[in-house]
Amino acid sequence: MALAHLLAAFLLSLRVTAPPAAAQVEVDGEAAASSAAGAGRSSASSALGTSALAPSLGAAAVLAPSASPSALALPRAAAAAAAPAPSSRALPATAAAASPSAAAPAAPAFAPAPDASQPAAPDYVAALEALGVDAGLARRLDDFLAARHPGDAARVYHGLAHSQEVAALTARLTRGAGLSADQKILLIVAAALHDVDPLRTAGTPARVPETLEYLDSNPEARAILAEFEQRFGFTAAQVKALILATDFSPDPAAQAAKQKIFEAAAAAAFADDWGVVWGRRLAFADQIATYVAAPEQARRRVQGLAAEIRGPNGAAPSDADVLAGTGQFLQVLRDNPQFALLPAQDQARFQSTLAYFQARPTPDSWQDAAAAARAPPVSPDAAAARRYIRGIAAGISLDDRQTDALLGDYFSENGIPPGSARAVAVRRELLPARVASEDAATAPLNPALQRHRAAILQLAAEYGLTPAGVQAALSRRADLTVYAALSPAAFERQADLALRRDALERAVAGYPAGAAGDLMRGVAQTMAVQGGKSVEEVARDGVFVYADFSGLTLVHSSVGRDPDVRSAQMVFYVTRRDGRWRFDGYRQNRSQGRGDEDYIAALKRWLVTGGIPPRDLE
Repeated sequence: MALAHLLAAFLLSLRVTAPPAAAQVEVDGEAAASSAAGAGRSSASSALGTSALAPSLGAAAVLAPSASPSALALPRAAAAAAAPAPSSRALPATAAAASPSAAAPAAPAFAPAPDASQPAAPDYVAALEALGVDAGLARRLDDFLAARHPGDAARVYHGLAHSQEVAALTARLTRGAGLSADQKILLIVAAALHDVDPLRTAGTPARVPETLEYLDSNPEARAILAEFEQRFGFTAAQVKALILATDFSPDPAAQAAKQKIFEAAAAAAFADDWGVVWGRRLAFADQIATYVAAPEQARRRVQGLAAEIRGPNGAAPSDADVLAGTGQFLQVLRDNPQFALLPAQDQARFQSTLAYFQARPTPDSWQDAAAAARAPPVSPDAAAARRYIRGIAAGISLDDRQTDALLGDYFSENGIPPGSARAVAVRRELLPARVASEDAATAPLNPALQRHRAAILQLAAEYGLTPAGVQAALSRRADLTVYAALSPAAFERQADLALRRDALERAVAGYPAGAAGDLMRGVAQTMAVQGGKSVEEVARDGVFVYADFSGLTLVHSSVGRDPDVRSAQMVFYVTRRDGRWRFDGYRQNRSQGRGDEDYIAALKRWLVTGGIPPRDLE
């Protein structure tokens, strides 16, 4: 039987024999109904992780993410994990755990600017750090993974990148899902560890039973999990129960048995059905994470999967066979009700990958050099931009930042708005890694704000925020639909004002009640409003403090924008830079023989005595 026919027959058998999926899924805490047909299709995707069957190997050769090479035998490690001892620290029900526990602080409203001296962390590591995981522990987890993928991890499906991608997608799935920080961290850690099987033969898939056995036996694995347990309250049994959800067999009976093992482990490790619900979502993330990237990257991973299926002896199937069946598998994933849980950006990227594979449904269509030439042709804009950059660089090798800067000049000279579809397409073609990183960063944005993504990325860099932090600040000022409806220029202007006001309000929110705190709140409020009686006043970054002293003791102060006030003894000019307040002398209206420096020092002493942190003053 031809490979495509065999695959289709196998998919059909899954739809008929697999247990029905739940009739609805939750999207940000709300139920989204799915049809009965959709529920039936979802079971197929939970039992398939690749899209090809080798004619010589039969259905049992289909290997999914985290697939066991034995389709029928239940592994001893999985059986042993079926009923872990109940934990007194099991996570509570989702509805009862909406707020972070004391073990881990809530995620900050915005992330600090990255340290340029350190290599960029994988997305899931950054997500863990944003949730309150110490950077050392998060990177220790990633180092642990990086050292445990045998062979050339770039030439297989189940390499380091796959583990990192599944963890990153899981992090994105948890946003807006009503989970506590502890629960999110648990899911991301389980996703990161789900394919740790360092003792497998190089070039073969990771195995769930051996992964669980390794987590039990390896001292470093036990130490890492113990540290997470101590800090965030979840248990190794909960991590392993979630990993069991990713185990797979192409044989329906064996797959049903594996699911029962997972459900029993989840029931023992968690107080309610939270573990079962999120275990299944983790399994879906495991299956689809590879395909929410660029189509060419997905193609390379599928070729790696073909190599894993062939094994060390190099038997069938060929790369072309596996690639030709991928479109059918991706359609099954698309029909899964869990697909609605993906962020909009991930859904859009998946649709592009789906179209890419569905356009090549036969082995013949993949017979050229890995089908790279079948990618869409370079657009005229991208070709012209390359010529423009080469003409300026004159043979000098440019990094992405420099290339992006020259692209900005190219857009300006050719009348292409930076946020337009034309500009986005050119940047995506010339700067794929940079744009992919931006895609990941902007994935949490409200879909209505995606049209302003370029401005949001720029503002995030200027204010030391993430795009999600920019969105959160905007939502505190007005309904997001108000910002979404603005023109690009108006959005950038209004968003900048909103971020400035938000930053100023947050800067003084913790200052104590009293004269010093009230003065600084007045400074922030006046600074946040661009007003005044003249263009000069409106354009000023800073504001004025009008102060009277008895000797060097402050006895009265007020705030305004008018530099010509003559009634106060001393006028200070106040600005804010790099998170600190700067006070400069502007005018002494009634000199008492002292210099501006004396009055500035006296004002700062008064502020500190009144509870303003010295670190906030320049």
